[in-house]
This record gives sequence, structure tokens and C-alpha cells, in this order.
Amino acid sequence: MPGAKAVLDGLRAEGIATGVISNQSGIARGLITEADVAGVNARVEELLGPFDVWEVCPHSEQDAAPAGSRSPEWSTAPAESWASPNPRQHSLATSGRMSEPRRLPEQQACWFPPR
Repeated sequence: MPGAKAVLDGLRAEGIATGVISNQSGIARGLITEADVAGVNARVEELLGPFDVWEVCPHSEQDAAPAGSRSPEWSTAPAESWASPNPRQHSLATSGRMSEPRRLPEQQACWFPPR
């Protein structure tokens, strides 16, 4: 995505923590491995710079996922761990299914449909 690195670098320069929240149900379905996901995540960091946190949910929608990992609260845990005085959070999603239904009131979501 053009301009993403510049925006992230600007956020980091201002001391704003960045993170990735990723639903990788393909792991549970046997389509990809955790090593595959780790490789993609490493490449993302090569291109966009380091993130303060990565939260990856490897469960499918049919799994009995650990408490909270498929809920909106799960996606706020990284921000809470930074003890930020401003709890607002902005989420970018590539799946419409991920951008709205699980959102908490203090979260803002933006959906980028796949091309």
C-alpha cells in the first residue's frame, strides 16, 4: 500500500505504538503453517518497519478459541498493555467481516477490500 511506511514511520517518530492484529484461520484449517505466517510477518516488518506488538489468532470460526481471542476485547489488549492515556484505537481491515461486527465503541475501523 503506497505511503504506508511513511505513515508508520511518522507515528513511530511521535512515540505512537503500532501493532498488527491478524486473524489467520488458515492455520486451523491446515492451509498454512505458523511458520508460513511468521515468514509473512517478518517480510511485512522488512517492508514497513518494526511493530510493537503482533497478535495472531490461529483459530477457525468453528474452533473453541481461547477466551477472548475472537472478540473485540482481544483486539484492544495490545493497546491496554501500553497503558496509553488515550484508549482510542484505529483498526485497518482487509475483510469486511473483521472491520465492523467485533468493533468496540472506542475503536475505529477502516476496511480495505482486496483488489
